[in-house]
Amino acid sequence: MGVLRRQSPKVTEDLRGKLEEGELEEVEAFIKSREEASNLEARAMALRLPEVVANFLSMLDTAAEQEKELLMNHAKIAVTDLRRAINRHSA
Repeated sequence: MGVLRRQSPKVTEDLRGKLEEGELEEVEAFIKSREEASNLEARAMALRLPEVVANFLSMLDTAAEQEKELLMNHAKIAVTDLRRAINRHSA
């Protein structure tokens, strides 16, 4: 009955009406179709998982590269400032 709980109130009401009228085959067919759709959705998500992981790793690589560039720029600025200070002190 978990499939019934996930439906809109109207669909649930229609299905309960069919159950009360003894139309079990229609209710069983509906439940089976929803379970199959749910299984297909789960399979589709599983197939996309490697793509999602690859995109995430790519984002991490990009962030790491940007962080590395930022640190290098800070290091260059620090070295330049240090050279200026040494030159000022030497002069």
